[in-house]
Order: sequence, then structure tokens, then C-alpha cells
Amino acid sequence: MNTYNRHFFNDLSAMLIQRMTTLCGYRDKLLLSLSNAPEGNLEARLIKGVPRYYHANAAGRPVYLKENDLPLVCQLAQKRYDLKSLKLVSDEIRLYETIISKTRSSHVEDYYESLPAHFRSLISPLVPTDEEFAKEWNSAKYETNPYYASIPELVTEKGEPVKSKSELYIANELFKRSIPYRYECRTFLKDYEEYYPDFTILNVSRRKTIYWEHLGMFDNPGYYDKAVRKINTYGMNDICPGENLILTFESSGVPLNTLLVKKYIEKYCI
Repeated sequence: MNTYNRHFFNDLSAMLIQRMTTLCGYRDKLLLSLSNAPEGNLEARLIKGVPRYYHANAAGRPVYLKENDLPLVCQLAQKRYDLKSLKLVSDEIRLYETIISKTRSSHVEDYYESLPAHFRSLISPLVPTDEEFAKEWNSAKYETNPYYASIPELVTEKGEPVKSKSELYIANELFKRSIPYRYECRTFLKDYEEYYPDFTILNVSRRKTIYWEHLGMFDNPGYYDKAVRKINTYGMNDICPGENLILTFESSGVPLNTLLVKKYIEKYCI
């Protein structure tokens, strides 16, 4: 299965299964409540704008319930609510079971990849493969931060200059895993004319852009204030940590955690 397709349906199935787990809990609760419900049903009639309640059962005509019958009225009303809720819950569970079973069948993205190579070379797929998508993204032209263009002190395996050893490590880890990325790529954000994130990364399998900022002088007061403003600007543009923004930190006493870099790459970039 196309990896983008697989991720989509895996995520969809996971959400539906989580919802079904909740619904099954509701169903169990409703069934328990109904097992203790009284016989018969509740009928309500408005008489001169005042609700009157009756106990209907197969034994005969509905019986009027007086004020001292309020506990029975509440029990019958709960039963009526529970029965309708049980039907809605059961219908929803059956719907999700059907959807999950259908997601395991063939999809349009898979059809192209199932074709012989000689036939694929003759057509353009409806949805690009991972390789084609990454190739197109990598080939696109982009503007880098002109301030660092003339400071080639540290050069990555990809052959580009970076500002620090920590950024060198991050870049090389991305490159080793063949993860497409752009260093100091010009980006326009709301309330900030232009921005140059340290890394703009393509998660190929999810067709998703991830931004990575390494904040390397976090014990410098001036740098700290600038970093906070930067993170706030990202947030105002729906670029948020844990979703599409990776943040790593270091100070003079705490170096870059390389294990954390690898963990973030595995979690967000692949």
C-alpha cells in the first residue's frame, strides 16, 4: 500500500477503534441500566400546557401516574432515553465496523503500484508515489538566509554550510535517513514578513511539512527572549510543538541531546 495511503487509513482506523471502545462502554452501561428498568413504557400528554404522565404496558389501558409516583416516572423516562441511546450507539458501532472492514480493501493509490513497471512508465498516476513526491519537493527552488551564505565553517554531508555543530548533527541525521529537508528556507508567516526556520522537513509518508528550530544558546538572556518570540510567532501561525514543530535546546552547560534528536526524527519525520 502507498505509505501516505497506509498512514491515512491506519490513523482513521485507530480513531474509529478508539471511538468504538468508548461506544462499547456506553452500550454496557445502557444494558445494565435497562436490566434494572421497570416493565412498560412512559407516555406523556400535555393537558392545558401541563405534562401528564402515564404508565403504559400490555396489561391494559395506560395508568395515570400521580405526584407520589415520581420515582416511577423518572425510571420510565430513563428507560425511554436508554432504549433510544442504545439504538444510536449500536448503529454507530455497526457503521464503524463497516468502515474499518472497507479500509482493508484495495484503494486507488494502490492500483498504480500494482501495475507492471513497463505500464507505469506510460502513465501519470493520480497520486504521486512517495519517491516522485519527494523528488519533486527536493527539486523545487527556494531562497535561503543570505546572512549565512558566506559562513562555510561547518559543512553537512549534503554539502551546505550550517551555523553550529548541533545543526550539523541534525542535518546529517536527516540526510542519513534520506529525509528531504531545507536549511534556513525562506518562509512567510503572519505578522512577520519573512522567517528562516533552521530546518524545513518533508515527512514524505504523510505529505506533511515539519519545522525544526534548534535553540542553542538558551542561557543567554537576549537569545532567550528572541527564542520565546519566535516560538510564539510559530504558534500564531498554527505551527505548534508536538504537531508540526520540533524544538531542541542546549545551553553552555547542557549540550544537544543526540538521542532526543533521533527520537524526534523517528516520531515526526518518517
